Amino acid sequence: MGQRITTPARGTYGGSISAISEAIVGTVTEVIAQGSTGAEQVEFSASNAEMGWMMPVPITPGGSASTSVKLTSEGMATIFAKFTDKMGNIISQAEHAIRVVADTSKHPGAPPRRYGFGGSLSGITEAIKGTITEVYAQGGGEAEQVEFSASNADMGWMMPVTISPGGSTSASVTLSSEGTATIFANFKDKMGNLLGTAQHLIRVLPDTTKSQGPTDMASLMNARASDILNRLGRKP
Repeated sequence: MGQRITTPARGTYGGSISAISEAIVGTVTEVIAQGSTGAEQVEFSASNAEMGWMMPVPITPGGSASTSVKLTSEGMATIFAKFTDKMGNIISQAEHAIRVVADTSKHPGAPPRRYGFGGSLSGITEAIKGTITEVYAQGGGEAEQVEFSASNADMGWMMPVTISPGGSTSASVTLSSEGTATIFANFKDKMGNLLGTAQHLIRVLPDTTKSQGPTDMASLMNARASDILNRLGRKP
């Protein structure tokens, strides 16, 4: 449950997709695709859900687009967003899973179950090691608290953060290790009951600028002086 972003192609950020993380069967909800570097079109599709609009939608680089989805079957519904450039080349793909539960109001004999819509989590999908970035949690339903945590990354604030129902908050994360960093957000009601969980993946790349050798002014001057002496047939 929550958000899962696939590895971007061509070294660009592509984009992300967000929506509620849990809903009752029959719910019609919105999913939002957030584009980033190079993305100028987004194409939605879905598994175990119905969508009314499946054609590519133009967006500005860094812009967003949304579409409606109907959650028709219990289980896991997966919404996909394919980000392409203006020529139609695929930059990256993102996906978001929604847990679809039974409508207990139609079964009076069944014990009541407390399901909230939880929320979603978004941010960049690729960055260089050492980057400090923000992740954004969007609450839904009865969510009044968000608790962040991370795997393969460092976060300074791990205590629950209070939000208004349907509100949002953010947290900083330091991408300290190469590989894949996973950021988690637990959405809770005002009593602390868990409503839903979202997650967001960030691909962390090595900082190649640190492997290019010395480029400071003193090093350049020493190298130049050595070259001149060698040309004069002398050794430094």
